[in-house]
Amino acid sequence: MRLITPWGDEIMSFEAGLSRVDAIAIDGEDLVLSDGNGLYQRVDRGGQPTGDPFRLASILMDTDGLYVDHETGDYWVADDSIAQLVRVAADGTVMQRVDGASQSAPLMEPQGITRDPRSGHFLVVDDADASDSLFEFNAAGQLLDVIPLAEGGYDAEGITVQPDTGTVFIAYDDGDMIAAFTYEPTGDDDIPPMAASAEDLGGCVLSGLPLSVPRG
Repeated sequence: MRLITPWGDEIMSFEAGLSRVDAIAIDGEDLVLSDGNGLYQRVDRGGQPTGDPFRLASILMDTDGLYVDHETGDYWVADDSIAQLVRVAADGTVMQRVDGASQSAPLMEPQGITRDPRSGHFLVVDDADASDSLFEFNAAGQLLDVIPLAEGGYDAEGITVQPDTGTVFIAYDDGDMIAAFTYEPTGDDDIPPMAASAEDLGGCVLSGLPLSVPRG
């Protein structure tokens, strides 16, 4: 694992203790890592394990995206093999499943997943094996908008939001690049968290490329 600045400079690196790392999420003072095959590891900010590797729900076969809700402790998993977003409680109970194939614009290769702290919307990237787009969902799992990502690069794999600025960072597999976009969620600019619905007027706006840096 490597921690880098937005300009690509390495801050620190550590051995993850997994065969590989396909997804990472922040959970309080810890990081949660996934090997993509159903095994998870919690580590502190210095990379030291804070417990044994663990598994969540048995339906999770190919974790490519991970987000931990700091209020509930639930895990939101983007699972590529079943093309679903799955909300799982910390004890492994499946709480919610959002089927990508049944959306009005199919989400067939869900990769990275994150949540916009202001609107409560979930942002999921679909890689180039499918639509190479950003999918925006509300807190109930309703699809709000789909934005093509070809402006920033090719083959989107990862996504995160910088809370204090709302900047969206998207990692592209092709060229090992990270692009930064400005983001305005679907709905009014002053919507309270988790209040927007699929009936809101207007779509999300993803624009601008403040920077583009190599991931390696």
